[in-house]
Amino acid sequence: MSVSMLPVAEQVQLHYQQLLKLATGETEAEQFLVRVLQVVTTLIPDVSAGAIWIVKSPGAQPQLYCQKNLDDAWLDQQSPEGKRHEALISQTVSLGKPTLLAAASSADALHGSAPIFPCHMMMAPVVRDQRVLGLIELSLFAHAPLEPQQGNLQIVMRFAGLIGQWLANRSIKQVQRRGDLLSQVDQFAKEIHSSIDVRETCYTIANETRLLSKCDRTSVLTARGSKCQLVAVSGQATIDPRASLVVALSELVQAVFISGEVLLYEGQPLDLPPQMDDLLANYLDESYAKGLLIIPLTAAISDESSQSSAFLSDSAVNRSVPVRLGALVIEQIEGDQPIAEIQQECEPLLDHIRLALANAVEHSSTPLLPLLNFARRSRSVVSAQNLPKVLWIGAILLLFGLLLCFWPAELRMRAGGSLQPVERRDVFVDVPGTVKQVLVAHGDRVEVGDILAELENSDLEVQLAEVVGQLQAAEQQALAAEKKMVNDAQLDSVERHRLASDRLTLSRRVESLQQQSRLLQAKHKRLTVRSTAAGSVITWDAKERLLNKPLAQGEVLMSVADLDGQWELDLFMPERRIGHVALARHKSDEPLHV
Repeated sequence: MSVSMLPVAEQVQLHYQQLLKLATGETEAEQFLVRVLQVVTTLIPDVSAGAIWIVKSPGAQPQLYCQKNLDDAWLDQQSPEGKRHEALISQTVSLGKPTLLAAASSADALHGSAPIFPCHMMMAPVVRDQRVLGLIELSLFAHAPLEPQQGNLQIVMRFAGLIGQWLANRSIKQVQRRGDLLSQVDQFAKEIHSSIDVRETCYTIANETRLLSKCDRTSVLTARGSKCQLVAVSGQATIDPRASLVVALSELVQAVFISGEVLLYEGQPLDLPPQMDDLLANYLDESYAKGLLIIPLTAAISDESSQSSAFLSDSAVNRSVPVRLGALVIEQIEGDQPIAEIQQECEPLLDHIRLALANAVEHSSTPLLPLLNFARRSRSVVSAQNLPKVLWIGAILLLFGLLLCFWPAELRMRAGGSLQPVERRDVFVDVPGTVKQVLVAHGDRVEVGDILAELENSDLEVQLAEVVGQLQAAEQQALAAEKKMVNDAQLDSVERHRLASDRLTLSRRVESLQQQSRLLQAKHKRLTVRSTAAGSVITWDAKERLLNKPLAQGEVLMSVADLDGQWELDLFMPERRIGHVALARHKSDEPLHV
C-alpha cells in the first residue's frame, strides 16, 4: 500500500519518523529542509506555495533557505508586496507564535497589524529553548475553508519542531567539530614549535599542513634576499634544487612575493599580469596540478631606526616593517576537495606557521651559531675532571700548527682525466636515417672510404620511387609524341606545332626529373656511412649502441683515431683548486710536474 492511500494521521506519523532519522543524522541543510517543505506541502491540502526561513543569529533577519512556487514579487524588497511579506515574516519571528491569516482580511492575528494578502497565510515558527530559529510559511488558496486549517497548523508546528531539533543537533556538531579543530590546531602548534632549526621546522610545517588540510602536496619556501629557496616538500626527504619543477616553483613564488597577494588557482584562467601568467603556466605544465594556493608568509618587526630617530623629533612613532619569511604552497593534483575550501581550513594555522618560521629564521641568523652549538655540545668535555686532557690536546694541536707554519708541506692535488690520441676524427651522419647495420667494432682498423654502417630512410626511398615513376611516364609520353610527328604524314601545321610544343615541354620535364633522380640517388648513397680517416675505431660497443637507433643529420656516428701516433692527457681540475695551479705556474719557470 502506498503512503498516499493511508489515513492522514498515519501519513503524518510515517513522514515524521522518516524526517526524525534525518534530523538526528549527518544531513545537509539543502537536503533536510527541502525534504521537510516537500512533506508539509504534500500533507496539507490546498497549499499553493511554501517556504522555510532560518534565523542564523539572535536579532538577525530571517534568510530564505528553500521555497516552492513563491511569488517573485514577495521576494522583491522594493515592491509593495515584498515589503508587506517582509513585515509579516519579521512580526511572526518576533512574536514566536503560530499564525493563520485569512485571505483579504484585516484580522488582528498579529495585534491588529496583519498585512492583507490574496490567499490564506499559515505561519509556523521554529522555536527551540524559547528562541525563534526559523519559520515555515504556507500559502493556501483563498477558496479553501478556514475551519480545518487550525488542525493543519498544528501538524505544521510538529514538523517545525523537527527543524528546531535538526538545528540544535547541527549546532552541537558544529561545536564538536570546532573543538576537534582547536585540538588539532593545538597539536599542530606543538609540532611545528618543537624545533628552531629552519629545515626541520619547514619539513614539519609541510607534513602537518598536508595532513590537516587533506591536500595532495604541501611545500614550504624560505626567502633568501630577493630570491626564494624550496626547503621542504611533504612526503619527500630530499630536493634537487636544479630540477625544472623546483626552478619553476621558485620563480613563481618570487613573482607572488612581488605582488604581495595570495595566488589562488582553481583550474580556471586568472586575470594576472603577462609575466606572472607565463610563470604560472610554466609551473602547471611541470606539476600537473589542478588546484594551486600560494600564501606569502611575512612577519612584522619593529623598525629600530625609527626609535633612534625619535630622539630627533618631538614625537616618537612606532612603526613596523614587514619581513618576508617564505611561502606556503598547497597543491591539489588528484583530490576532489576544492582548493578554496582548503584555504579556509588553513586560515587558523597561518599565525602558528608564521611564528614558528620567524623564530627559526631568527635563530638561524644568530652570529657564530655553529660555534655556540659546538660549545654547548662540548660543555661536558671541558669540565674540571677532563681539563688536563683538554690542555694537553690543545698544546699538541698548537705545536702541530706552528710546525706547519715554519715547515710547510708540499701541496699535491689529484685530478681525474682522460688519455686520448691526438689524431682523432668524428664520423658524422650526412643523411638522417635509422641504423640498419654496423659493420665495424671497437678496435677495428679502417681506411679512408671503408664502410662503417648502413642507414635506411623510408621517406627518401618513397621520394626516389615517385621520381623514378614520374620520369618513366614522362619519357614514354615524349616518345609517343615524337613517333606521332614522324609517322603521321597527314598532320596539319597546327597539330604538328602543338605536338612539337608538347614534346619540348615533356623533354624539359624529363630533364628536371632526371636531375631530381640523380640528387636523390646521391643522397641515398650517403646512407652508407664511410670512414673519412684512417685509423682504429675507438667507439665502445658500437653495434649495441647504434643498431636500430634513429640518427639526425650532423649527429656523430662513431670516432676513428690513429692509435700509433701521439697521445694527449686531459686533466679535469675543479674550479675551486685551479687557483693553486695558476699560482704554481706563475712561480715556476719550468712546466709543472704531473
